[in-house]
Amino acid sequence: MKVLKWMQNRHLVCIKHSPNAGNCIWPFRLGLLLICLWFSGCTPNSDTALADYRDRLERTLKLELPAPTALKAAMPELSDSPAVPISDIRLDLLDMLALDSCGLQPNQPSLGHLIAERNSSLGKVMAYSSQLQYEIKLLRALTACLNDKNVPTDLRATLANIFAQKQQQLPARLLNFLLRDPQLRQQIYGSQRPLDLTSGQGAETLSALQNLLQLKQKLLDHNYHEASVIDINQQLAVLYQGQILADLQHSLRSNLTQLQTLNQQLKLWNPAWCKAETQTVLQQVLVQVFIAQVQRQFAHQDGIAQQLIPPLIALYADTVFSREIESRFYQPWQQLHSELKIHIGWWQQLQSTCVQ
Repeated sequence: MKVLKWMQNRHLVCIKHSPNAGNCIWPFRLGLLLICLWFSGCTPNSDTALADYRDRLERTLKLELPAPTALKAAMPELSDSPAVPISDIRLDLLDMLALDSCGLQPNQPSLGHLIAERNSSLGKVMAYSSQLQYEIKLLRALTACLNDKNVPTDLRATLANIFAQKQQQLPARLLNFLLRDPQLRQQIYGSQRPLDLTSGQGAETLSALQNLLQLKQKLLDHNYHEASVIDINQQLAVLYQGQILADLQHSLRSNLTQLQTLNQQLKLWNPAWCKAETQTVLQQVLVQVFIAQVQRQFAHQDGIAQQLIPPLIALYADTVFSREIESRFYQPWQQLHSELKIHIGWWQQLQSTCVQ
């Protein structure tokens, strides 16, 4: 969150020849500690770090700083958008023998095989992800057959008509997948588990999101050959196993709720910063708890948010869930930045009071 740079821009430094300079050495150390502690060690999760920080401030300032009552409250359920209706296009009346041999490609199922798969009992109950994957493979196979000169003219005309219809249906199938897939919905809905420093950097989750975003673009470009290479269910498995998105959603909202409440509560405190005993303890709270624990959690979490939120927004652009992504991820992320600046401003106010 670039706190050190922000604090430097706000002139959080000691006045060298100030009469109280001895009491204000901590701002210089603060910059060094932010750098050193940013990358070191492992601490509890952001929820527990903030709770510990609030407790230490409460005891030091002799204030009542109760935790927000709705800290663990989940967001409302996602809207149950009805699936876009898609008419069934029957392919079983075609010349199956010709379809089994036309446009054959290495390591790719024939058009006849794909038709048989769709007409099977399992094919009729495909999940939205599998439906989309199937339709992409089907369009790739249809393209290969349409380019096969050995296909009879009348059959090619029938296949061309089917290809056009399937191509028109593909945006609806993509939309059904993005809005209706249970694993994607679970990631957007969020968890009740915060991120911690062992959550990793979200690299695998980022890769999965980028692959799904690439899939979306390939379909918009009608590049079914490259789109068919992306395994949709494999990307979903990565998102589900990591749970980084779901945990990030909780962490952002939870941290925002706690810090926002704390900032409002601290406004009511009448500073007694220059009391030596209070000053000493507060410096310890600042260095040992806020910087060493809370700030490190925020920095780790912010790095993950910077990676994952932009591709998530792009993936759901122009869908009814774009507002959900905005309210559940982007807005709390940005608001948390603002509240952190406000909180650092509170520490600066104490420093200013001390100097005066």
